[in-house]
Amino acid sequence: MVHIEYTGKKPAITSTGVSFTGKQDKYNYIVPSAQILNKLINSKKVQDMTEDDALTVLYTLVPDFDTFYNEKIDSYKQKLDLEKEQVQEDTRLNEIEKKVLHNNYDYMRDYRIQRATNKLVYEETINTAVKLIKEKEIKNIKTPPSRPFLHVLESLKTTMDREKVTQSSQIDIKMEEEDSYAQLSFA
Repeated sequence: MVHIEYTGKKPAITSTGVSFTGKQDKYNYIVPSAQILNKLINSKKVQDMTEDDALTVLYTLVPDFDTFYNEKIDSYKQKLDLEKEQVQEDTRLNEIEKKVLHNNYDYMRDYRIQRATNKLVYEETINTAVKLIKEKEIKNIKTPPSRPFLHVLESLKTTMDREKVTQSSQIDIKMEEEDSYAQLSFA
């Protein structure tokens, strides 16, 4: 089973160092996306879940996920290797800058692979949820109105719109003392 863990923001790697941009690690959305996936399977309220529970839900629905993951992550590793090799061909950099950039790529390799792993897991939970929504002809999904769930609903909406699964979709948020929720509706 694949390993997920929080890494942090997306790194910008240069010959002068490493900085981190505002793009969040998809790890933050894996459990909420799996909670929605589980809700789509069981037609129950969103239930609390651990990272291991989230992966179990994904592997239950995508038993060959390891094969898919290994192909994608091997390709990503080749991309990282090529990126590192191309440093020597960069005529804008002197030898010291090339060495520093090469070392920075080495230093951030595991970090970047973990971020890619988290992204692959997240994207596959979204893609699997979209398949279930189509198969079961689901018309709406209610979740707690938290930022991670809203992000996941937005990803579902974007994927559904891109694949032209529905004619229209909309996210609504209802905030009341006794009944607050976010809802993604499809028409």
